[in-house]
Amino acid sequence: MEVVLNDYSLSGQFDSVSDFTESLTSDILPTLNTLVTLKLEVLKSHTTYSRKVTRNETLYDVLKLSRVPEITALKSKLVQSLSGEPYWNENAKTLSDAEYICPYTKQIPNCFTETVERNGILISFFHESFLEEFLHISKNNVNLIIMNSINNNSMLGHLYGSNVINQAFFFTNIKIEIQVEFCKFDNREYAQEAFLNNNLNNDDFINVKNDILQMIEYVIDNKPSRFSEKLSDSLAVFRTSVSDGREFRLFYIHKDRKIVFLNGYIKKTEKIPEQEKKLATKLKNAYRWI
Repeated sequence: MEVVLNDYSLSGQFDSVSDFTESLTSDILPTLNTLVTLKLEVLKSHTTYSRKVTRNETLYDVLKLSRVPEITALKSKLVQSLSGEPYWNENAKTLSDAEYICPYTKQIPNCFTETVERNGILISFFHESFLEEFLHISKNNVNLIIMNSINNNSMLGHLYGSNVINQAFFFTNIKIEIQVEFCKFDNREYAQEAFLNNNLNNDDFINVKNDILQMIEYVIDNKPSRFSEKLSDSLAVFRTSVSDGREFRLFYIHKDRKIVFLNGYIKKTEKIPEQEKKLATKLKNAYRWI
């Protein structure tokens, strides 16, 4: 998976460098940390550093600042992720014989056409023109969708939908009102194995992800949900439908601001398989809350 920086999301829109660093702290830097963890590089253009952050200061100017400790700390992370190669200009994938219509610029090639041709993800700084998670351009009169990351949650969603990360990575790194964990026991993640061992397709993965996020909202509010069934005071099961008329189940435990998924299975009978329930109970009893 290739990630391309949106040069046009820097157009001097920030009132001050402090406003820019606040945006970096909340949106861009967590995203860059995720990409570093996954060893995914960010492709830039030769004009990236000359783009305006404020009316008077370019990105290059900001990277040179050293007066404020917070900016220095942010700068080190930016330099790690964005300085130097690779530049997409060195090996542009935009087709010279294709007709692109891009509402954001008439310059061809650009970061949008490169993202399309690389089947990648665009990463944007906070900008009123790029607040949507999906952008649109056309190629030879065919409308195309660009995955646009505006913060770490949207990047995780795009990486998940592209099968770059698994369920455990997504749920344990996404920023929501509750901490999510996939229980590990004897070097195994049984909940993650439930996703891998039950012939779920990509649509299933996305639907289950969305249903789990909905269930978590009800868990936070301590309200009943059609996605959840309480089995005892400390054990519950997430439930949803997947392809081929099947029912997918995940056992979980919940305490305070934390939910832990234990193990899961595809429902084949009305009763919960005794073996799966025993395993869930074993994992629940072995788990140590921190």
